[in-house]
Amino acid sequence: MVAQNYVNTIHGLLDRISAEQMENITKAGQMIAESWANGGAVFITDMGHGTAQEMTNRAGGLMALRRFGFGMSLDNPIAASQQNRAREQAIEADLEHVKTAVRTSQLRKGDVVLAGSVSGKNRWPIELCIQCMEIGVKVIVLTSIEYTSNVKSLHPSGKKLADVGDLVVDICAPYGDASQEIEGLPCKVMPVSGIGFIACLWMICGTAMEAMLAKGLRPHVYTSHNRDGGPEFNEKELAAYNETGY
Repeated sequence: MVAQNYVNTIHGLLDRISAEQMENITKAGQMIAESWANGGAVFITDMGHGTAQEMTNRAGGLMALRRFGFGMSLDNPIAASQQNRAREQAIEADLEHVKTAVRTSQLRKGDVVLAGSVSGKNRWPIELCIQCMEIGVKVIVLTSIEYTSNVKSLHPSGKKLADVGDLVVDICAPYGDASQEIEGLPCKVMPVSGIGFIACLWMICGTAMEAMLAKGLRPHVYTSHNRDGGPEFNEKELAAYNETGY
């Protein structure tokens, strides 16, 4: 029973995305195509569970859609008695890491970043979008409007992810994400945001492909590496992508 109910919920989610978000999905695809056509680059950040991995280096996917990730570590151990000493100037290390990542990365004015968070409340995605917009990078946000309207931002600005993008696509996930009640369990189960993210993102990518072709530019795509001739096809496509940037 719960399996069928979940399927019905997913059908409803996709129908709602189709009915309510197609205009912004189309705008997002066109924004991406415009960037590529003008020599820009397009990046996707981690959002939800495994979304960036789903969208990059995939059969049927765009070679020019690149993952944006970062990490930072310091090696400066001190005595336990000296740890957490007061600073002359307050600093929020996690946000400083984001600022450094953006400003030392390959991001440039006119590029596009796809960023997302189901709740839209978390600090680093918000800071990432703020920093990207400050250097002229266009930001496409994916979030759940219902979810984010029920939470408070953890960012010091008080802003949520939906407040810091050039374009917002609603993935239509419910508050709390989980969708099914099972008797005997203390809360709802079986989340839907991952499917919402992935559906919206592939719709955006498909729109970008069509928009590029309408401009007379063919985007380079992956075929399955496991098909006969797949590795050779991908090698040629990758070489062509490296020549054009799309």
